[in-house]
Amino acid sequence: MAVAIYGEVRSFYPGADVDVIPDKPVETGTLNVTAGFEWYGFRWPTYLPDGSKIASIFNKTELYQVSANNQEPGLVGTKKSFDLPLSTDFLTWGPTPALAGKFLYEGWVDGDTIFYGDINSTEGQVILPIDPTYVGKSLLGLAWLPDGSGFLYSFSEMVNWVDKADLWEYSFATHRSTRLTNVPYGFIRRISVSPDGQKIVYEYQTNDEWYVENPQTDLWIMIR
Repeated sequence: MAVAIYGEVRSFYPGADVDVIPDKPVETGTLNVTAGFEWYGFRWPTYLPDGSKIASIFNKTELYQVSANNQEPGLVGTKKSFDLPLSTDFLTWGPTPALAGKFLYEGWVDGDTIFYGDINSTEGQVILPIDPTYVGKSLLGLAWLPDGSGFLYSFSEMVNWVDKADLWEYSFATHRSTRLTNVPYGFIRRISVSPDGQKIVYEYQTNDEWYVENPQTDLWIMIR
């Protein structure tokens, strides 16, 4: 389906659909552009660890799964009976067999919050409030540790009158977070961890504010 994009707003029209054919140009029906919807569409497409399904968040409020080997054009998948909070982002699935069907995500409940979910349940569990005092902190990165013992995350904050976002590690065993970096300025954003858990690669934004859309970033790597 063709979608018109204006900033965060998406406008679609049922008559503007088409069957995409590899390596060939195709033409949709007429796309009537209307007021549209903010955040319309699927975000955070992520393979489940066994590779059998792809999960994603629709409209930042609904969890969907679709078979990874599906070849049916336009198949949306199955909506899961899981209650996501407002403005859900950063969907990431448990990395080990013991954590199959478990996932982390961000949502808004009394401030920006990291949640732990189970696909066999209907609602998530609060793991870590990011902004319980409503001072404007916002999650910028989230990644499981490969052994499932915890996760890495980053969030915007003001330290000594400097806006920044450092890298933190949360341990499920201790329920505590440890700061891993102390950047002089700028924002660490999306995070990835090597399979052996020894190296971390992350986006580092050194210009503009954390809320700028599509900011210029560099890739940095560090030893954990």
